[in-house]
Amino acid sequence: MPRTVILPQELDEKLQALTSLREESNGVLLYRQRDNICSVRALYMTGLGSAGHVQSDSRKVEIVNRFFEKYPNYKYVKFHTHTIGTIRQYGDWYAEHFSKGDTDGYIEQLRDNSEFIAMLVTPKTKLLCGLDNPQLRVAEHSEDYERYHEAIEDMLKYTAEELGMEHERFRGTELK
Repeated sequence: MPRTVILPQELDEKLQALTSLREESNGVLLYRQRDNICSVRALYMTGLGSAGHVQSDSRKVEIVNRFFEKYPNYKYVKFHTHTIGTIRQYGDWYAEHFSKGDTDGYIEQLRDNSEFIAMLVTPKTKLLCGLDNPQLRVAEHSEDYERYHEAIEDMLKYTAEELGMEHERFRGTELK
């Protein structure tokens, strides 16, 4: 049975705003799973790159990896964008498809982790990739999301501080 990724409308809008940039971005959507439902609770940005290429900041990856060590009930959907800049430079095909490089990387990660889920966000669509063909559902605003999101932001902040780093809160509009 495929997993369903439940994406809060607020995060859906923030992800969509990222596609209006020239630069690509990546990160993780942190979720807790119950049965086959993966309820996304927060977005954590790990990188900002050029049109057609993005690489994660190793310090941010270290923070999020430590987060998962401390809070093993959380899992992630790895996301990246194909932006208007990417599509202008490389063509319309990238508005609705993973690149070959994306696919090759995901095949590698799926070999190591059968629960791995990837998401591509473009101006036209959001695609998921996983062994069980996960599905995406956008959920309307909820107070639960806001409460969970703030708690996770605090947990990420404390995790960063333990590592001697700063945590940058992501609001989705500061990159425009």
